[in-house]
Amino acid sequence: MPRHALRHGALAIVLAATAALTTACSGEPDAYQEDYGKHEPLKVTGYPTKDTLVLTQRFVWKLADRDADGLEALAAPDEDVVQPDKAKTAKAWLRAYGTAAKGEVTADFARSPAKNQDVTLTFKGKNEQLDLSLYQGPDKWSVIFHDSDN
Repeated sequence: MPRHALRHGALAIVLAATAALTTACSGEPDAYQEDYGKHEPLKVTGYPTKDTLVLTQRFVWKLADRDADGLEALAAPDEDVVQPDKAKTAKAWLRAYGTAAKGEVTADFARSPAKNQDVTLTFKGKNEQLDLSLYQGPDKWSVIFHDSDN
């Protein structure tokens, strides 16, 4: 077998192993990667963690997809945080920001999180902002739903 064939075969094995390890180690399910490919990239400033960045990205995607149930699924558990009617808040956010979330969105992570992190979403197409509070519960980060004036 020619030497270049051996090198190409070895390279293919290394690339395949690297891809498999990257996928296995990323811990991100295929649904996340699929959603990532279907939406505008989120512009980021400030100091997110991996978990707060992923949560915020999913929140923006749910807005863009006009998915009220998906937004509600990102809400902090009721036993951890007092919140208004989550369904009503999700629908108000969809009315106010759903269309703009399909375009350019910037997330400004205000400070390095301890138990909470504040994030300001700026929707370029709407030239408006939505302030989010992220909450670190015992198992995961979630969004604190607050009253919406919209």
